[in-house]
Formats: sequence, structure tokens, C-alpha cells
Amino acid sequence: MQNYGLWIVIFVFFIILPAIRARRRNAAAYHHIRKKRRKGVNVMNKIVMGYVGKECLIYTMSSSEIVTGVVEAVEDGWITVRSFDGQTTEAVNAEYVTRIREYPRNKNGKRKAIV
Repeated sequence: MQNYGLWIVIFVFFIILPAIRARRRNAAAYHHIRKKRRKGVNVMNKIVMGYVGKECLIYTMSSSEIVTGVVEAVEDGWITVRSFDGQTTEAVNAEYVTRIREYPRNKNGKRKAIV
């Protein structure tokens, strides 16, 4: 009967305290990762701001998806792109953008048909 206090102390020191420390360590690491990710988005926002109002090709992380159109706005990690005909508008997450470039033109100044 007297050993219950000893078992409680052992339980606290060897099971609960290490679990609390690991949880704090993981929370700090998660916070650091989120902080770095936000900086990357801000850099991408600054880069894309130079393309506002221009016809662009935006490549995303999925290799098959290319968004084409006129970049309208860049806000809070999102890029708003209006299609060339003006009928549809898309929002692209700036975290997933891998490449952005102006739409290529031929020597007469017209958009190339094949990109």
C-alpha cells in the first residue's frame, strides 16, 4: 500500500514529463516551419507583383497544370488570374507556384499559338 506514492512519482517523471517536453518541442518546430513558409509566400508575392496587368503563364507544382491569363491581383498568398477572354477568374495559391513568365510573343507582337 505504501508503494503507490513511489509509482506515481515514477509515472510522472518517466512518462508524463517526457511527453510534455516532446509536445513543446514539436510545437516549436511547427511554429518555425510556418514562419519560414510565410516568408517564402511574401517573397513570391513581391515577385508576382511585377506581373500584375500582364499576360502570364503560371506553372504550379502539379506538372500538368499551367494557368494562363492576365494577373489581376496578389493578396495574402493568392494570385487572381483573369482568362484572356475575360469570362473566368481563377485564384492560385502562391505557395504552389513554381514558375511564372510572360506569355511569349512572336516577332509581330502576337501571342504564340504553341507554348
